[in-house]
Amino acid sequence: MSTKKNGINFQRVIIKNMLSFGNNPTEINLTGNYITAVLGLNHDTGGDESRNGVGKSAIIDSISFALFGKTIRGISNTKLVNKMARKGQGMLVTLELETPEGFFRIERGEAPSKLRLLRKDLDDTNDILLRDGKTFVYDITRNKAETTTEIERLIGFDIKLFEFLIANTSESI
Repeated sequence: MSTKKNGINFQRVIIKNMLSFGNNPTEINLTGNYITAVLGLNHDTGGDESRNGVGKSAIIDSISFALFGKTIRGISNTKLVNKMARKGQGMLVTLELETPEGFFRIERGEAPSKLRLLRKDLDDTNDILLRDGKTFVYDITRNKAETTTEIERLIGFDIKLFEFLIANTSESI
């Protein structure tokens, strides 16, 4: 965990069965002061040199989906589920971040629909997934609308500002 005291610090995103990401969870570390180049080859379509559909934009879409329940590209949530996912293999995006208010874990998914928000203090050394029986100790989830509003309050921006500041797509200009 980071020791940053101001702003928002994205820790990691875990993507499962979303767009081009399959059933094996893909974890992407978002900490550090470096630039990451995302490359890949699409072995399913487009031939040997195709870079379409390998997950470059899906990474930003997954973070957007975890935070806001929708993507900046406007893809419907049902179409976010990987086409190769079998029945019962739902889509799930997990995003971990910290703010001055604490360490947070957001889990949002489709097929079935899911939203969970966990929060613990930055100096708390317990696992954020700590349970008391079947209940997560740090669960602060309410209904979807209230929980999404709480996430926006915690990070200090909505999807439009995320699109402009973080993703900076040509559609946001």
